[in-house]
Amino acid sequence: MDHPKEKNPPKLVVGLDASHKVVVKGCVTKTSVDFVGPEEMLKLFDRANGGRIVAHTAMNAESSRSHSIFVIKTKVYNKTTKKSFSGKLNIIDLAGSERINKSKVEGQQKEEAIAINESLSCLGNVISVLSSAEYAEKKGNMFVPYRENILTKVMQDSLGGDAKTLM
Repeated sequence: MDHPKEKNPPKLVVGLDASHKVVVKGCVTKTSVDFVGPEEMLKLFDRANGGRIVAHTAMNAESSRSHSIFVIKTKVYNKTTKKSFSGKLNIIDLAGSERINKSKVEGQQKEEAIAINESLSCLGNVISVLSSAEYAEKKGNMFVPYRENILTKVMQDSLGGDAKTLM
């Protein structure tokens, strides 16, 4: 994001486009950044991490107050076959769940902790359905609760279908 620490960041709306790919409307970002090597990519990681908000709690000196999602989209054109291939890699750093009583957070930090815990719980519910024997038996024709949280909405095309997920 160009201004990650704005006091009133834009409202993000997560949805699917016509090809069922996740889109985030309202996200202030460059549409693409070309890079040639690992050094340039690390600079982009550093820029993205610079926008993370952390705070001191009773349990952690630098507690992440949000999840971070770094998206790498690739497009390759084969000159011989004249075919294009595209891919998407989501690198997601999930903020850890926290016990509000132990971390002794209040106000905004308490709201952040509640939101983080809720999103991780929803992610657990999605993973539970996707990894269930019943889901496998029905060959994916079963309700998956992606829409219960913005995190699971954003991760939808990375968790289901033909996506490969590593945790």
